[in-house]
Amino acid sequence: LTWIENALSVAFVAPDAKPLPVDALATVNWDSARLRMAPSLLRRSATTNADSIWTALVEGEAVPEGDMLPEAGGLIVWRRGFTSYLQRVDAIEYEALLQVQQDGSFAALCDRLVARLGDAEGIDKAGALLAAWLNRELIADVEDI
Repeated sequence: LTWIENALSVAFVAPDAKPLPVDALATVNWDSARLRMAPSLLRRSATTNADSIWTALVEGEAVPEGDMLPEAGGLIVWRRGFTSYLQRVDAIEYEALLQVQQDGSFAALCDRLVARLGDAEGIDKAGALLAAWLNRELIADVEDI
Protein backbone atom coordinates (compact mmCIF):
# COMPACT_ATOMS: atom_id res chain seq x y z
CA LEU A 1 0.00 0.00 0.00
CA THR A 2 2.88 2.34 0.78
CA TRP A 3 4.46 1.68 -2.62
CA ILE A 4 1.17 2.48 -4.38
CA GLU A 5 0.70 5.75 -2.50
CA ASN A 6 4.30 6.80 -3.12
CA ALA A 7 4.27 5.76 -6.79
CA LEU A 8 1.12 7.76 -7.47
CA SER A 9 2.79 10.84 -5.97
CA VAL A 10 6.05 10.30 -7.88
CA ALA A 11 4.18 9.76 -11.16
CA PHE A 12 2.23 12.96 -10.63
CA VAL A 13 5.39 15.10 -10.50
CA ALA A 14 7.32 13.16 -13.17
CA PRO A 15 8.48 15.04 -16.27
CA ASP A 16 5.78 15.64 -18.87
CA ALA A 17 5.64 13.62 -22.08
CA LYS A 18 3.23 14.20 -24.90
CA PRO A 19 1.21 11.14 -25.88
CA LEU A 20 2.44 9.56 -29.08
CA PRO A 21 -0.01 10.17 -31.93
CA VAL A 22 -1.08 6.97 -33.69
CA ASP A 23 -0.24 8.42 -37.12
CA ALA A 24 3.43 8.58 -36.01
CA LEU A 25 3.49 4.78 -36.30
CA ALA A 26 2.76 4.67 -40.03
CA THR A 27 6.41 4.86 -41.13
CA VAL A 28 8.09 3.00 -38.27
CA ASN A 29 10.48 0.19 -39.16
CA TRP A 30 9.39 -2.27 -36.46
CA ASP A 31 12.50 -4.43 -36.90
CA SER A 32 14.64 -1.62 -35.48
CA ALA A 33 12.07 0.39 -33.51
CA ARG A 34 12.78 1.31 -29.89
CA LEU A 35 9.88 2.23 -27.64
CA ARG A 36 10.45 5.00 -25.12
CA MET A 37 7.95 4.77 -22.30
CA ALA A 38 6.43 7.74 -20.48
CA PRO A 39 8.76 9.07 -17.77
CA SER A 40 5.96 8.74 -15.21
CA LEU A 41 5.64 4.95 -15.69
CA LEU A 42 6.51 3.02 -12.55
CA ARG A 43 6.13 -0.70 -12.02
CA ARG A 44 6.34 -3.27 -9.27
CA SER A 45 5.73 -6.98 -9.11
CA ALA A 46 2.46 -7.94 -7.46
CA THR A 47 1.59 -11.12 -5.59
CA THR A 48 -1.26 -9.74 -3.47
CA ASN A 49 -4.45 -7.77 -3.99
CA ALA A 50 -2.95 -4.60 -2.47
CA ASP A 51 -4.34 -2.55 -5.38
CA SER A 52 -7.89 -3.69 -4.59
CA ILE A 53 -7.39 -2.78 -0.94
CA TRP A 54 -5.98 0.65 -1.85
CA THR A 55 -8.84 1.34 -4.28
CA ALA A 56 -11.46 0.37 -1.68
CA LEU A 57 -9.85 2.63 0.93
CA VAL A 58 -9.72 5.60 -1.45
CA GLU A 59 -13.29 5.11 -2.66
CA GLY A 60 -14.69 4.53 0.83
CA GLU A 61 -15.89 1.04 -0.02
CA ALA A 62 -15.70 -2.16 1.99
CA VAL A 63 -12.07 -3.20 2.17
CA PRO A 64 -11.45 -6.73 0.90
CA GLU A 65 -9.36 -9.20 2.88
CA GLY A 66 -5.70 -9.28 1.93
CA ASP A 67 -5.13 -12.21 -0.39
CA MET A 68 -2.49 -13.76 -2.60
CA LEU A 69 -3.10 -13.53 -6.34
CA PRO A 70 -3.63 -16.82 -8.19
CA GLU A 71 -0.75 -15.79 -10.48
CA ALA A 72 1.88 -13.13 -9.84
CA GLY A 73 1.73 -10.12 -12.09
CA GLY A 74 2.54 -6.47 -11.68
CA LEU A 75 1.27 -3.07 -10.72
CA ILE A 76 1.84 -0.09 -12.95
CA VAL A 77 1.41 3.56 -12.12
CA TRP A 78 1.60 6.43 -14.59
CA ARG A 79 0.29 9.91 -15.17
CA ARG A 80 -1.99 10.88 -17.99
CA GLY A 81 -2.66 14.61 -18.09
CA PHE A 82 -3.16 15.70 -14.49
CA THR A 83 -4.23 12.32 -13.12
CA SER A 84 -2.12 9.44 -11.83
CA TYR A 85 -3.41 5.94 -12.55
CA LEU A 86 -2.92 2.54 -10.93
CA GLN A 87 -3.54 -0.71 -12.74
CA ARG A 88 -2.80 -4.37 -12.12
CA VAL A 89 -1.37 -6.18 -15.15
CA ASP A 90 -0.88 -9.88 -15.79
CA ALA A 91 2.51 -11.57 -15.75
CA ILE A 92 2.95 -11.41 -19.53
CA GLU A 93 2.34 -7.66 -19.71
CA TYR A 94 4.48 -7.04 -16.64
CA GLU A 95 7.41 -8.97 -18.15
CA ALA A 96 6.89 -7.15 -21.47
CA LEU A 97 7.06 -3.77 -19.71
CA LEU A 98 10.25 -4.83 -17.91
CA GLN A 99 11.84 -5.83 -21.19
CA VAL A 100 10.78 -2.66 -23.01
CA GLN A 101 11.95 -0.39 -20.19
CA GLN A 102 15.32 -2.18 -20.22
CA ASP A 103 16.12 -2.05 -23.94
CA GLY A 104 13.12 -0.59 -25.77
CA SER A 105 13.38 -3.00 -28.70
CA PHE A 106 10.00 -3.88 -30.17
CA ALA A 107 11.57 -6.73 -32.16
CA ALA A 108 13.04 -8.20 -28.95
CA LEU A 109 9.61 -7.91 -27.32
CA CYS A 110 8.05 -9.80 -30.23
CA ASP A 111 10.77 -12.48 -30.05
CA ARG A 112 10.20 -12.91 -26.33
CA LEU A 113 6.43 -13.19 -26.72
CA VAL A 114 6.76 -15.63 -29.63
CA ALA A 115 9.12 -17.79 -27.53
CA ARG A 116 6.60 -17.81 -24.68
CA LEU A 117 3.29 -18.01 -26.56
CA GLY A 118 4.06 -19.35 -30.04
CA ASP A 119 4.21 -17.55 -33.39
CA ALA A 120 0.67 -16.37 -34.00
CA GLU A 121 -0.32 -15.75 -30.38
CA GLY A 122 3.00 -14.02 -29.60
CA ILE A 123 2.69 -11.57 -32.50
CA ASP A 124 -0.98 -10.95 -31.67
CA LYS A 125 -0.05 -10.25 -28.05
CA ALA A 126 2.71 -7.82 -29.07
CA GLY A 127 0.22 -5.90 -31.20
CA ALA A 128 -2.40 -5.93 -28.43
CA LEU A 129 0.12 -4.65 -25.88
CA LEU A 130 1.29 -1.91 -28.24
CA ALA A 131 -2.32 -0.81 -28.77
CA ALA A 132 -3.09 -0.90 -25.03
CA TRP A 133 0.05 1.09 -24.18
CA LEU A 134 -0.79 3.70 -26.80
CA ASN A 135 -4.35 3.93 -25.49
CA ARG A 136 -3.11 4.43 -21.91
CA GLU A 137 -0.53 6.97 -23.18
CA LEU A 138 2.36 4.91 -21.81
CA ILE A 139 4.51 5.31 -24.93
CA ALA A 140 6.22 8.68 -25.24
CA ASP A 141 8.11 8.00 -28.47
CA VAL A 142 9.12 5.37 -31.00
CA GLU A 143 12.63 5.79 -32.30
CA ASP A 144 13.80 4.27 -35.57
CA ILE A 145 17.39 3.17 -35.10
